[in-house]
Amino acid sequence: MLIADQLQRSRAVVGLVPKAALEVQRVPEFKEKTSAGAYYKPPAMDGTRPGVFYANLRNLNELPKFGLRTLSIREGVPGHHFQIALAQKQKGGPMFRKVLPFTDYAEGWALYAEWLGTELGV
Repeated sequence: MLIADQLQRSRAVVGLVPKAALEVQRVPEFKEKTSAGAYYKPPAMDGTRPGVFYANLRNLNELPKFGLRTLSIREGVPGHHFQIALAQKQKGGPMFRKVLPFTDYAEGWALYAEWLGTELGV
C-alpha cells in the first residue's frame, strides 16, 4: 500500500517511472540475524524478475512504524528502485554504468529520495 501510493505521487513529482515492477518481501528467516534492516535487489536486466525491497522482520521492535514510510521511500519508490531500474534501461553510455554499484552515488540518491518524500506530500 505504501509503495503503490508513493508510485502514484512520484509520477507527478519525478516524471519518470521504471517499467520494472517492485515487490516487497521479508528477508528470508535464515538471513535475518546477519542482515541489515532493509535492502534492495535490482530487477533483472532482461525484465524477467522485478526489483525487490527486502524488510527485515527479525524483531519488529527494531523497526518503528513511523519509519516504515521513509524506509520504503529510500529502498523502493523513488529511492534505489527508481535509480537502479531507470539506469538499467538508459540508452547509450557504457554498460558498467548500468550494472556496477557506485555506493556514494546510490546512497546519495537514497538520501535525496528521503528528502523528496516531503515533495511527495508524505
